[in-house]
Amino acid sequence: MTYCPLDADKLALQVSEKKGEHTVGFGIGLLYDSRDFALNATRGWYFSGNMLFNQKCWGSNFNYTQMALDFRHFRRIAASSILGVQFIFQTNTVNVPFWQTASLDSRSILRGL
Repeated sequence: MTYCPLDADKLALQVSEKKGEHTVGFGIGLLYDSRDFALNATRGWYFSGNMLFNQKCWGSNFNYTQMALDFRHFRRIAASSILGVQFIFQTNTVNVPFWQTASLDSRSILRGL
């Protein structure tokens, strides 16, 4: 039998974790921003990185670690054209509650769709 991450029984168990469960964690973050304008950049770099550690010994119901990276670069390639490139990476360790899993949608991803 192969492992399927969307197994209905496992998903139902993870969704039931929401009842009275909580996470407590501490983290570290790093931010670098050399863009000329934050909302409508025409040149520059942006980097954001963070790690969050959740541990039962701090009062959390789960032991897991989250890491997220966001790289962006903007460059003018013609008088009226700007090239923007973004790389996003998010990962979690094994014992992650359902509501803390990585997702594709947020305010900073898929902008303009």
